[in-house]
Amino acid sequence: MSKNEIVNWEDQFASQATEVAAMERNEVATIGFAGGQMTYAGTEIPDNSITGVAAAYVMEHVYYEDRYDSDNLTPPTCFSKATPVEGGRDGRDMIPHADVPNPVNKTCHGCPKMEWGSSENGKGKACKQIRRIAFLPVNQAATPEQIAGAEVGIAKIPVTSVKNWKSYITGCAGSLGRPTWSVMTNMSVAKHPKFQLEVSFDNAGVIEGQDQLSAINARVPELEEMLLTPYSYEEDSKPKSKKY
Repeated sequence: MSKNEIVNWEDQFASQATEVAAMERNEVATIGFAGGQMTYAGTEIPDNSITGVAAAYVMEHVYYEDRYDSDNLTPPTCFSKATPVEGGRDGRDMIPHADVPNPVNKTCHGCPKMEWGSSENGKGKACKQIRRIAFLPVNQAATPEQIAGAEVGIAKIPVTSVKNWKSYITGCAGSLGRPTWSVMTNMSVAKHPKFQLEVSFDNAGVIEGQDQLSAINARVPELEEMLLTPYSYEEDSKPKSKKY
């Protein structure tokens, strides 16, 4: 057997291992920011920062007619979710999800709950425009197999930090010519005098390894599907949003 044949076999092993690993459901954890303290699956993160890959994200509009209560989770009155391509610029193409029993409006654009001053205190929008990010806590040295099997951290970016996420995406595209799934991202949180907390994003290095890039890209559809999971309106059932 020649040296070239051995290398080809190794490539085949990596390809098949990545494909098989992707068929199994990966574990999911929540990345929280409550009180300006970052947590991962309920455990506090040192220095309030984590580095990995922001592999996928979706736009989400969510409106609660009653005050949101984290101790008594109920599905929102109205919501919509979309990938960036489907959602359009700043979510202008989004519409209420088909599962919403009584949508406030036929479209998100033009909805009275999306108007400034519609919030309870009259200072913002009643419908919150947030982002949900699927974060893979892997490093540059991760193998394709490790990437394929990596646990997923779901982060809900608050309205007041969405501008930071937009700036980061723009920076990756403008200066690097890259989508966020192809670079290492440092995500951090700090207390903010006006907004209680602020989530920030910084480039932590471009991913060059072709095997790593292929493994991450292969997970993007799965992660988008996970992020698009709708809230549940079934009686006596916990909303799916509690997990994602």
